[in-house]
Amino acid sequence: MSESFHNRSGRRHRAQTGGETGKGLSVLAGVLGLASLVAAVVMVVHAIAPHKWTLPSTSVMMVVAVLAALTAIVLTVIARRRARRSGARKRPGTMAILTVVLAVLCMVLGLLIARMIPDGIVKPAVRDAAPVSSAQQMKMGVEQVGGVCAGGWHDVDASSYPGVNEISLCEDNRMAFVTFDTAASASMDRGFVKSTIAQQLQSHASDSRAKGDWRILNGGRWMVVGTRDPILKLQKLWGGSVESVS
Repeated sequence: MSESFHNRSGRRHRAQTGGETGKGLSVLAGVLGLASLVAAVVMVVHAIAPHKWTLPSTSVMMVVAVLAALTAIVLTVIARRRARRSGARKRPGTMAILTVVLAVLCMVLGLLIARMIPDGIVKPAVRDAAPVSSAQQMKMGVEQVGGVCAGGWHDVDASSYPGVNEISLCEDNRMAFVTFDTAASASMDRGFVKSTIAQQLQSHASDSRAKGDWRILNGGRWMVVGTRDPILKLQKLWGGSVESVS
């Protein structure tokens, strides 16, 4: 009888100890799940406004979120096994699972925004005085800094490019500009235009007209391509931000 009592007492003690350990692991998993969610939210904020706040990069926050989420999942599995062995009715780790699911959704959202709109949805305040609503005035402004387009402007049919209003090129001053329907369209299509320009310059590298320090001037709904000096002059005239063609 005494031995039976001690056995039952030992089982109760092990069950209580296992339950307390499982509860501790569940709490730790919940904290890590919450940390994963916070990292994922920071990732989304950075993707939306990369220029507005000084935050860790999207890739860094994604690594932190993934590691925290995986650790939370492992701890939840261990906590549930120990709770099952101890005979506990409650299933620990519910909060950890919920926060990890939300973190995964935020990570997916952050990645989509970063891939589709690399410059972010919220843009830094930059002076933008380009006459984007008038193609003729855009051409006059470009000629003002790059020289007269004696051979005439070559207008490209933009109907096959969704979100693009106007594409015009001038061989005389080696400049071109693109205008977009909206700022959102500009953010989404700008990357494609940049890569196309870089490919064209590489494919015509042997042509003297393709040589030079090429730059791109970006505005809210427009972008201009040309060599360094006229682009810098145009920036003083219209505003915008300059980047190299690579």
